[in-house]
Amino acid sequence: QIPKKKKTDNDLSTPTLTPESNMEAFTQKLMKKRLDKSAGKRLHRRTHGKVAFTTLAQTVGKRWRELPEEKKKKYRELAEMDRARYRNEKQARGKALREEAKRQRKEAAARAAAAAAASR
Repeated sequence: QIPKKKKTDNDLSTPTLTPESNMEAFTQKLMKKRLDKSAGKRLHRRTHGKVAFTTLAQTVGKRWRELPEEKKKKYRELAEMDRARYRNEKQARGKALREEAKRQRKEAAARAAAAAAASR
């Protein structure tokens, strides 16, 4: 049996270099509400507390549609700012990847030239 190769860490694919995905307006609102500590704790219930994803998505969508336009505006602005941040980070990452690939090609060409010179 042939042993499997160990996965090597590629510096370019580490999570710290990939831009965080942008959030839509209603997601911004939900995250704010979720992280708001002043909301208080829920009273203990005997149920397991698990909600089906479809039920959750329907509830979230309903609340978003019922939200007044002036409150939606704030979250839409946050979403637009987050979208701009994501585009900028994505462009910067693309540029860094292109520069790294260019540097690696140059190094490979230099190694090939050195190997050719050494074999003469």
